[in-house]
Amino acid sequence: MKPPGPRRRTIGVSRSLTMLSLALAALIAVGCHPESREAMRLRDVCQAGDPAACQDLGERVASGRHILRDDAQAAALFEQSCAGGISGGCARLGIMYFEGTGVARDTTRAITLWTVGCDGGAAIGCTRLGLAYQDGRGVTQDILRAAGLLQQGCTGEDLRGCAYLGQLHLTGAVAVPDMGLAAELLQRSCDGDVAIGCSGLAQLHLDGIVVAQDASRAAQLWRRACNSRVAVACARLGDQYLSGNGVDQDLSRGVALRSQACRWGYAEACPTQGRT
Repeated sequence: MKPPGPRRRTIGVSRSLTMLSLALAALIAVGCHPESREAMRLRDVCQAGDPAACQDLGERVASGRHILRDDAQAAALFEQSCAGGISGGCARLGIMYFEGTGVARDTTRAITLWTVGCDGGAAIGCTRLGLAYQDGRGVTQDILRAAGLLQQGCTGEDLRGCAYLGQLHLTGAVAVPDMGLAAELLQRSCDGDVAIGCSGLAQLHLDGIVVAQDASRAAQLWRRACNSRVAVACARLGDQYLSGNGVDQDLSRGVALRSQACRWGYAEACPTQGRT
């Protein structure tokens, strides 16, 4: 499938190569660090028509790595790389449309770009598309299809795909849950610093499913995930402090962790109506 062309009505993406070059020059001219010089090289190669260089430079601009961060410019670079046939650029641009970062939020456009990216071999595109089908965001919910796409992402070494596929097995969302596979996927993703994987692995240790039951280990894993803003992990760690399971009981800390989880969007941690 041919990557979708640019949409000129989108602010920040439909810039001419000349304007993009001038803007990037301003972004890069912030220091003489070797990484800044590499960004200048990538700018020149991108300008010469190498879409892979546009993709690489887009990642740097999006992260602000030794260059001023500019989401709109990153989106423009990802669009150039996508138009040049770089599937990873399509997938990254899809994320920006989904989140409304640097471009106007457009879930439908995001789904299209993730599909193009996944079909082209970009693992992150498969993972993102899988999560869309898992949650029914922009598409009709389809857990079977979600699992297949997450497997593609995981096989392509996107560890987030492994983590979320493990969660589907852990929660019994798939038709035939496999707890052994769940443990393997969650451990692999947690080892790769994917916080949601650590959170799922913590649940296995708390319950003693497939792995050794160890409430202290569960608390360590949930603390690690909570520190990475996984709301459910903060709630579960709070529960442990409230009950004293695997940690020294600390009611105030338990309440604080559950309040934090609520603020971060985990509704089950929010006080019920009429409670404080």
